[in-house]
Amino acid sequence: MKKNRQKDERIIQINNQIQSEAFLLLLVLLGTSIFVKSYLLEQPVSGMFTELLLIGVAFTYILIRGSLIGHELIDPSKHAKKLRVAAVIAGSLLVSAITGIRNYSLYQDLYTGYFDPHFLAVLGITFLSSLLFMVGLLFVVSSVNRFGQRRLERRIEDEEE
Repeated sequence: MKKNRQKDERIIQINNQIQSEAFLLLLVLLGTSIFVKSYLLEQPVSGMFTELLLIGVAFTYILIRGSLIGHELIDPSKHAKKLRVAAVIAGSLLVSAITGIRNYSLYQDLYTGYFDPHFLAVLGITFLSSLLFMVGLLFVVSSVNRFGQRRLERRIEDEEE
């Protein structure tokens, strides 16, 4: 005869929090590994394939799973929208700065200085491309979020009827 124990909600929440923190820690470590391999060890993208694949799978899982259960992935408040815009711009500036530093250290003999038109063009193109990428990524996430919210609302309405 099996005993069916009920789990305390607090224990479930603690377990979920621990798993969430472990997942976040792994993503940070994967990102750090990509940074070290790319900028310090100067490995090609093929050397970082495993890390990129794992981050892609994790992102896709969160996106799909959140959509299926109707979890709100993006806060719709005005304050959160302002934070997202600031984060996209700051992230694009960070990517541009890191890429610019690496580019200048590798090709400094080809540039006449920090204000060389070619170097500034590289910074501008890098900023714009990373900005477009982040905006596109945010658009995909918000579209999936809206889909999941509508799906959850329909499911709740069906249960009420």
